[in-house]
Formats: sequence, structure tokens, C-alpha cells
Amino acid sequence: MVDDHALFADSFAALLEKMGMFNEVHTLNDPKKRLNYFLRNSRKGLYLFLDYYLGDTLGIEIINDACRINKNY
Repeated sequence: MVDDHALFADSFAALLEKMGMFNEVHTLNDPKKRLNYFLRNSRKGLYLFLDYYLGDTLGIEIINDACRINKNY
């Protein structure tokens, strides 16, 4: 979950966890932590829930990073 509004991101992540549809749910708003997460989990399947406009970054850039790192994506 990536969104520049922390309250929304945390609430949506909690909802996803409660629904039990995913094994893990992470809120990754810090660019360095997000990149490290992508690198550490490059072989896992990945679902991204993100806002398109993230302050000075666009969501498409994050999708491109995930695709570049995770070849299975």
C-alpha cells in the first residue's frame, strides 16, 4: 500500500489484513524502504495499491520500479 496520506494508507492496509485476502500487507511510503522491500522480495508475487499522485512522485514510477526489480511481475 502506497499513499501519501498516512491515515488512508494505514486504514486501507488494516482493512486488507482484516479481510484475509493477502498473506502480508505493508504500507511503504518511504522511497528507500519501498525500494529495499522490492529488492528483498523480488521473487514473490506482488500486488500494489497506490495513489497515482504522490506528492513529487507519480504512481507509474513506483510500478516501473517494481516491474524492473521483480521480473515475475
